Amino acid sequence: MQIGKILYGNFAIVHIQKDKADQVLNELGLSRMFGMPIFLTLLGKSSLEASGISQVQHQPYLDLKGKGVLVAFMGTGIDYRNDCFKYEDGTTKIKYIWDQSIEGTNPEGYYFGTEYTEDQINDALKSKNPHDVVPHQDTVRTWNFFSI
Repeated sequence: MQIGKILYGNFAIVHIQKDKADQVLNELGLSRMFGMPIFLTLLGKSSLEASGISQVQHQPYLDLKGKGVLVAFMGTGIDYRNDCFKYEDGTTKIKYIWDQSIEGTNPEGYYFGTEYTEDQINDALKSKNPHDVVPHQDTVRTWNFFSI
């Protein structure tokens, strides 16, 4: 049974259906689970309120909606094929991917890795085999939290 990701020591991130929690606890030999976190989605009202975004957006003199904001992520990679990184027309929201583990066309001013542009990512998304066009993959499978 795959329960999620072991972090270190006695800690793990576990993804289960709420009605299966008791069964999973029994299988793991645990008597209880600590903290049932609130999952905050990108556009959920509770997410916007919990993060303070609603309060900022409702300031009449600021007019801050997040449009035109560019967010950078550093990590082990990104699944550029995931729908959350695409616009409704299927094109990418990602401007660049710099894969430091693949040798190729490195970003200007750097001497290693490969930079994939928005156009290359869009070409990959149109392809039958996207990884033939943009071979970048996140093989570590960590979570990236983002806001667009």
